[in-house]
Amino acid sequence: VVADLVDRVLSASSQTRVLATSREPLGLAGESMIRVGGLSVDAAIELFANRAGLDADSDRAIRDKVGDLCATLDGMPLAIELAAARARSLPLDRLMQRLDDLIPLLTKSRVAGERHDSMTSALAWSYDLLGADEQRALRWLSVFPTGFDRRDAEALLDDPYAEDVVARLVDVSLVQPADESGRNRMLEPVRQYARSLLAQPGEYDQVFERYARWIADEAERISVELWSPSARAAGAWIHSQHSEFLVSMDWAIEHNQPDIAVRIVAALGQRLIHEGDVDSVVDRALSAVRHPAASRTRQLAVGAAHIVMRLWKARRSAEALELMEQAEDVAETTGDLVAQAEVMHRRAVIEADASWTRLESMDQIDAAIDQLREAGVVHANRHLWNRAIYLLRLGRFEEVKETMAERDAWWRATIGSPDPDALQLLGDLQRLSGDRRGCVEMHVRAVELYRADSALFSEAWIWQYVVLEAIALDDRELFSEACLLYTSDAADDLA
Repeated sequence: VVADLVDRVLSASSQTRVLATSREPLGLAGESMIRVGGLSVDAAIELFANRAGLDADSDRAIRDKVGDLCATLDGMPLAIELAAARARSLPLDRLMQRLDDLIPLLTKSRVAGERHDSMTSALAWSYDLLGADEQRALRWLSVFPTGFDRRDAEALLDDPYAEDVVARLVDVSLVQPADESGRNRMLEPVRQYARSLLAQPGEYDQVFERYARWIADEAERISVELWSPSARAAGAWIHSQHSEFLVSMDWAIEHNQPDIAVRIVAALGQRLIHEGDVDSVVDRALSAVRHPAASRTRQLAVGAAHIVMRLWKARRSAEALELMEQAEDVAETTGDLVAQAEVMHRRAVIEADASWTRLESMDQIDAAIDQLREAGVVHANRHLWNRAIYLLRLGRFEEVKETMAERDAWWRATIGSPDPDALQLLGDLQRLSGDRRGCVEMHVRAVELYRADSALFSEAWIWQYVVLEAIALDDRELFSEACLLYTSDAADDLA
């Protein structure tokens, strides 16, 4: 009706211009669309504070909490107004805790209009106007917590024309336009509403199993790219998809399909474990590899071996040794040379760490690397790092340099950039020789490469050492810079 009216008005006068607000384009010739996004941070805080009767200007703590809350709501004015109405009966901290379940939370408001008395009503009205294919796509794609690209949509929906369906959802403002990486996302209130429509057990299980298997497929695909000239983009992708991996692992473990989670752990290994909350990831990974329904496969042996190293470094030695025996048993049962070599390598590293003078451990490390090379494992030479660490402990510094030079040459040929681990270890050698300034320079160069590769854990780890070097050098400027670049918490602890 509106489109017909506007068309008649424009046809009657060439000088007329019409400004219309709508959830979707009118589809008229000459139409120009200006997409209106969420409120800015300051505007969102002002709206929330005004509706909730809070003083967010003079109390910094309140302002920060309101800002975080509005960010979770993606700056949606209606969602902010509804949340502000609830703030009159719920403390802000409690309101924040409930933001992972927005639909029942955002149900009351003083906003007039039947469609705007709750988020559910407003979104239900838009949902009911969709066709069956679009409704299904909105429901199913809501399982992606951080968004989806064309390949994700096609795989999940099993539809080569999924891109066209997503475009329709973008047109009606239920999905955000693709960003520069090609990923679409739903605003969080929209996503949670669409997710709530998956309540039917049959559809819910079907969608999440497809989703979890697809994420495992993607983890295995990207694990290959980590050892290629595309490594930097692969690292950034893994970092951006961290929530996807955790959601998939949780579903797989809870629904007695641990092999899906095991595949993710085996594919991404330490890279996954060191992203985000390390203990939380390790606990999930342990649940997967220890699950009684987990198949005795290469992935199980390799995944368990990855976790062994993290447990050992966290001084959970009894758990590490127990899991090491499980990994060895599975690797032996499979007869898989890659699994056996990966597990043998971890055993050698643990024994070398437990007794720095065990020369047999060096032989085992070398044997594992050779076996991985023979099996055609592209990342076999990354384990030269552990060989170099062992040599460093033995004081065989020239061999350390030779080993890291070999690894750096492989890294440059494989990935196309200097090896940050090599720079880190060469920096350690500089420190041992008394050249603390040289050590700092090497470590800073390593940090720059870690940051470019999205290896945030490694970056933070090195900054700790730069902070300690700054203390030893009595360099206050370097100390302040390093603390700020590590984390404010580290700065407080070390100050």
